[in-house]
Amino acid sequence: LQDKGDPVPFEDIRAQIEEELDATLEELFDRFDPEPLGTASLAQAHAAWLPDGTPVVVKVLHAGIEHSVATDIRAMRTLFITGRILRRDRNEMEQIFTEIQERLEEELDYYKEAANLEFFKRELAHIEGLRVPGTYGSLSTERVLTMDRIIGAPLDKFLESATPEARQRAGTILVASFHEQVYRIRCLHADPHGGNYLFHTDGSVGLIDFGCVKRLDLWWMAR
Repeated sequence: LQDKGDPVPFEDIRAQIEEELDATLEELFDRFDPEPLGTASLAQAHAAWLPDGTPVVVKVLHAGIEHSVATDIRAMRTLFITGRILRRDRNEMEQIFTEIQERLEEELDYYKEAANLEFFKRELAHIEGLRVPGTYGSLSTERVLTMDRIIGAPLDKFLESATPEARQRAGTILVASFHEQVYRIRCLHADPHGGNYLFHTDGSVGLIDFGCVKRLDLWWMAR
């Protein structure tokens, strides 16, 4: 998540989590930071600590976001297909729109994102220096996702002070990660903006936010 959106009041976040998980925050977590780590168009994230002290991140979908997304999808379809803003034929535009719609709808289901996280964590575990958070099923629902917290700096902050060795290591890790995603597991982290990479001073990289992934079929790869 980026940290530039207007935050949702903490009491609203508390109410949503307690309704989804059927327990109070005090019963679920040892500590829960009321100040958000970041707020984006779809969700808000908070730092928390499990009863055993494990640091986690709790991501909560905004209330009513499904209706907003449905409205945006209808407007987008009009622009893409009726307006032909890319000046492509109708069949091609239908395919583009369908792809966008499917990826957006996937981001509204945290069960799917949790499954994506566990898949990528397992399949990329052999890349030294790459970290993908694990998830906590008993503390997650379709609208609430609890995962390991990965500490790191965004790319711009990392580059301000990183040594040449750390930069080289980070670049090598990213190249290895993308190679594995495309050519071995054929499943791509499809939201590669700066807010989804966290860099440690030693050049290790945390990869987060797996709401949007793209699975590549063999026919597409063969082309």
